[in-house]
Amino acid sequence: MKRGKGKRALILLALALGACQSPQLRLPPTPQTAILELRSTESTAPLLRALVSEYQAARPTLRLALRLSAISTMDALTAASADTPLTLTEFLPVSSPLWAAPIGDDLLAVITYPANTIGELSLEQVRAIYTGRLSSWQDVGGEETPIIVVSREAGSATQAAFEALVMAGSPTTSNARLAPGTPAMLDIVARTPGAIGYAPLRSLASDVHPLALDGVFPTLASADAYPLRMPLLLVAAEEPDGLIRDFVAWVQSAEGQRVVARYAAPLP
Repeated sequence: MKRGKGKRALILLALALGACQSPQLRLPPTPQTAILELRSTESTAPLLRALVSEYQAARPTLRLALRLSAISTMDALTAASADTPLTLTEFLPVSSPLWAAPIGDDLLAVITYPANTIGELSLEQVRAIYTGRLSSWQDVGGEETPIIVVSREAGSATQAAFEALVMAGSPTTSNARLAPGTPAMLDIVARTPGAIGYAPLRSLASDVHPLALDGVFPTLASADAYPLRMPLLLVAAEEPDGLIRDFVAWVQSAEGQRVVARYAAPLP
């Protein structure tokens, strides 16, 4: 072989070997794993799950481990907040020392048995029914049917909101049937002739009959005028920082408020 041809062959072989080598792969950045520990009341859990899901979708490099546990009583909410970064609730006592950030408003609907012919009550009539002063639907213009009062269990956030918004310090009648949770409330009212109860608007099913209150029917469109509004609050023992602060800011942003609007009335 001539020397020039040998040199040319070595160059071609080097090029061929180079072409056979795989290109260097650029691996995507390893997602950060962060523990976002949250609590919610029983009725706000669906909203909190949706917020966390959308928040994580907007941050693909952040992997969130959600620890979601329901809080059934206001005492548990207060006690847990000291060692839990964030809680979503629809009620917080005015005297509470906890830090709170509003994210929207929920509506508390007064509901009756589906065949009830009454379409509207005043807040004073609802209070009179729940104190036991009115005991027949005939007393408010309906049929001569006994009123079956259904209330949430003592200490639930929904019950606390109803007491604050409707009862004005008056006790609920001792004859009231207790519903241990929103699903139980809806089930009892739907199956019991003469029943009256209350539940968050977003939880209502077609087998209960929501009432207008003081002339306003409970819808998100009428939220500004509806009298039973429950502020949705993210609550912590103290003002949060880091990831928790970023999450709160995102929920209050336009992007987060679009998620809230699917469940409740967003911030104005």
